[in-house]
Amino acid sequence: MLLQNAGVQRRQATDALLAGGWIEAIIKSLAQVLKQEKNESWLRVRVLFSIGYLQCRNHTVAQTLMGADPMRVLLIRGWVWPGRGSASGGCG
Repeated sequence: MLLQNAGVQRRQATDALLAGGWIEAIIKSLAQVLKQEKNESWLRVRVLFSIGYLQCRNHTVAQTLMGADPMRVLLIRGWVWPGRGSASGGCG
């Protein structure tokens, strides 16, 4: 249900996972999907959205999100900004 494009059902599924203590396991499973699936961009986008939607902030999530797109790591760290070359001191 997390990958579906239905807001109410997605929120209900998220609440159920949170109440049941399944968030960590789901994030690890979604991370495996990202590692194995390289061709289906629509699936990768849905998985990345779902991981963010779960709002779990830990090392596993950070590594998963940064590993999904190495260019984004550079943006997050402020090393490169599209159209402006390198940036020092953040992405602002």
